[in-house]
Amino acid sequence: MEIVNMSSNKFKSLKGLELANNILSTEFELFKFNYRGEAKVFKKLYNTDGIKFANKLYTLESLNDSKNYIPNNFILPEFLVAINRRIEGFSMKYVDGVNLSNILNDIKIDIPEKKYYLMEIGRILKQMKTIRTGTSLKDFKKGYNVNNFSAMNYEENRYKVNYFIKEVQSIY
Repeated sequence: MEIVNMSSNKFKSLKGLELANNILSTEFELFKFNYRGEAKVFKKLYNTDGIKFANKLYTLESLNDSKNYIPNNFILPEFLVAINRRIEGFSMKYVDGVNLSNILNDIKIDIPEKKYYLMEIGRILKQMKTIRTGTSLKDFKKGYNVNNFSAMNYEENRYKVNYFIKEVQSIY
């Protein structure tokens, strides 16, 4: 995953994003900024040390490695952000939206519209379940004779994965 360095002066110039009154973040502060002409959100993590931070970096890298298998309507981290060469968080595409809780609690929004949003959430949750249960991963394992992805099988699996990549590239 790419790392974009930002000076402390640049960071100090960023505008913080306020969350709605009933929304609480225990992991990060949000900042909006432009990068190469596109609006981005910088999620500056509160915890940038130890096992929790390592786990967050691992999760970000795993998402990055799997981005070709994740539906394109999901907003994924795009790059890590370092301030003065110290990784402080990550960046994502900025989406100007409204929190679901605010929609559901807004008396000006009628029931059919609220139902629509809840149905969309259900659809997204089904997509996430499909990704997690890995029907495509099961098919991959079966089709390429991969029994498990343990470190002990790394060399053998690497060959099979590379073969799969070359085969897909030749098709597309």
